[in-house]
Amino acid sequence: MSDAISRKVKWGRLKALLIASIFLVPLVAAYVVFYWFRPHSFDNHGELLPPKPLQNASAKLENGTSFSVDTLKGKWVLIMSAPGSCDKECRYALYAMRQVRISENLDRNRIERVWLVTGHSRPGFQLERYFTGTWEVADPDKEISSQLPIPSGQEAIIFIMDPRGNVMMRYGPHPAMGDIASDLHRLLEASSIG
Repeated sequence: MSDAISRKVKWGRLKALLIASIFLVPLVAAYVVFYWFRPHSFDNHGELLPPKPLQNASAKLENGTSFSVDTLKGKWVLIMSAPGSCDKECRYALYAMRQVRISENLDRNRIERVWLVTGHSRPGFQLERYFTGTWEVADPDKEISSQLPIPSGQEAIIFIMDPRGNVMMRYGPHPAMGDIASDLHRLLEASSIG
């Protein structure tokens, strides 16, 4: 009789261990994967930045009306800072921002484009005509552009600002439009705001 009882006790303990392992094995596996098998690369193409909100600064649109960064909150924003003379890289960045917005098709109304025009020169009429819909913000004293993490000696760098006003991604000079579109598409799919 004691042999039958000890078998039942052993079988009961084995069942308890199996039931406990059902809950513990996934936790241990998740811990091991998280701490020992970290991915070495990510799917994003742009450089992720620590989210930093753009502070309001006094700026005006090219037509003279006042501009506030807060007017862009609630939208995803592609931002580029360059002088009004706008060289080849600047024109490419403006073109890339326009094409990326167009490529989002149904979600394009969730995206705005901003050109922070630094310096005192104004963009030519041709630029304004080709890039209609881009906010041309006069920033001669770089009150807004100085807040962007622009690498020294570079201009026409494209940034992505989230709907809460945080600058969170940056692209180097002459980025591939498909890379920006891919990152922005993933952000728009994942975001329920903006």
